[in-house]
Amino acid sequence: MAAHSSIKQLMEDAEYYSPQLVVEDKQVYQAAQVSDCTSTLLSARHIALLPTELLCECFLLACEFDPHAGPHPINYMNTNAICLARVCRGWRGIMLNLPRAWSGIDIHLDANILSPRSAIGPEILARMKLYIKRSKSQPLSIRLSFEPTDGFPCSSPPSIRIPMRVNRIIYYYLHHLVTNADRWKHVVFDFMPYPGGASFLDIPFPVLPSTSTDLPMLETLHMDSIVESAFPDPTSFGSATGSARNLRRLKFTRTLDFAFIDGFQLHRARPIQTVVLDSFCLTSRFPQCSLVCAMEKLYKVHTIVVSDPVTGFGQRPRTHGHVHKIHAEALVLRFTYWRSPEVLWWLTTCDAPALRALTFEYNMPTPSFEDTLTNVLVISFHDTRLGAQLQSLSLKGVAMSARDVCHILVFLPVLESLVLHEPASCCHDVDMGAQDRPHMIDETLCKYFAKTARTVVPNLRVLELVWGCEMNVDVALAIVKDERSWIRRLRLGVHSKSICDQHFRHRVDEMNMDGRVCEVVEWPELNES
Repeated sequence: MAAHSSIKQLMEDAEYYSPQLVVEDKQVYQAAQVSDCTSTLLSARHIALLPTELLCECFLLACEFDPHAGPHPINYMNTNAICLARVCRGWRGIMLNLPRAWSGIDIHLDANILSPRSAIGPEILARMKLYIKRSKSQPLSIRLSFEPTDGFPCSSPPSIRIPMRVNRIIYYYLHHLVTNADRWKHVVFDFMPYPGGASFLDIPFPVLPSTSTDLPMLETLHMDSIVESAFPDPTSFGSATGSARNLRRLKFTRTLDFAFIDGFQLHRARPIQTVVLDSFCLTSRFPQCSLVCAMEKLYKVHTIVVSDPVTGFGQRPRTHGHVHKIHAEALVLRFTYWRSPEVLWWLTTCDAPALRALTFEYNMPTPSFEDTLTNVLVISFHDTRLGAQLQSLSLKGVAMSARDVCHILVFLPVLESLVLHEPASCCHDVDMGAQDRPHMIDETLCKYFAKTARTVVPNLRVLELVWGCEMNVDVALAIVKDERSWIRRLRLGVHSKSICDQHFRHRVDEMNMDGRVCEVVEWPELNES
């Protein structure tokens, strides 16, 4: 009996100390890393000879982080500034007089840190307060993320919530962040989905202090998997964000908080530049997760970017004659993978009276995507008024044929700007079967723009072509060879660096004359597209 009690006690002790051991293992690992880095750094005696100004620049680079990108911190929070301040007394003095180095707050929560028995939670909270204090009046870049694990029940949105205990713990972090909301510059609330499902938190955002009602420094805000903000006044957070005069970009992932967006647009003096809707379902029985509902909600927006929409439906969403509203002036559809054609067919059901610019970006070209896109564009431009009003069209990474491009242009009489980028996968020669693949930019298309297109798109002034085949640059320059060419700006680029050589650049520069601009599309621009 005594042995049984001892075993039971040992099992209880093991269960009690297991979460703490995981945390301590991470701390030991990080301490060893810091020790190794410090030893290496101190062994390089030359660093002691660097002037303080140069050390400041090095420290700022070491502490800089982008809340919208990059990996999450290994040990729950970025501690580069703390590690640098602990190296020696001289470096501590430099770091304490460098508030910008403390202005990046990156906190990543998981099941271990949120455990009631965890001792690391208060330590992370203390570090966050330290960063806020030492950053003084510097603008803050913040990322607060939470990753659900098997310890938290999740399901399709939003029937099962994350436990209220988790909401309360996250509230403690938010309370200190919101207290300094007047210093927010780039903010990400990243509550990631549960593997195989989705996790949605009813985040009880604290009431903004009276000094932060307009968020004067805020430039970007990203909210991931937040269903609704539990403000005393549900629209107060949206109202404060809408009054942020420097805000230029909003991003919502998987869900759109309707109370937030209503308050935001009500207090917005002028349209925001960009709103990104990432990983939304095309249609859903939960309106907060529906792309169609989200698009109709947004009316004070210049550009809407729809990134990787998903759908599980087997029919085109063209039933019952329902028309979906788009209020933006520019629409970008961005795909990093291709699931089903319903997402593209949705465009044919849209009424977009203000839309003037349309962009498609695709990173993994497939024949089914190009065939569907061609049909969708023809139907959208022919059967709706979209073709008659569209002034800018961009097709990036789309392996459409030149013949299809010419066919689409027939329906765009007022087009002023056209951007065509072949996918990088088109970089191949004839021996590899190039003749069997469609080329959007080839000699046929260039001849079309040189001789025929003027009668089809008479208002076209800007043309950008980026190709992946072995086409000679002189073929493209023939478009503006005639002094009477109506195209005033021609931008050319090639995916292959071996083709985009000095001769290529020299030939392009030679065509700059009589107010006409010819320039090369540089590699950073190609990478962005």
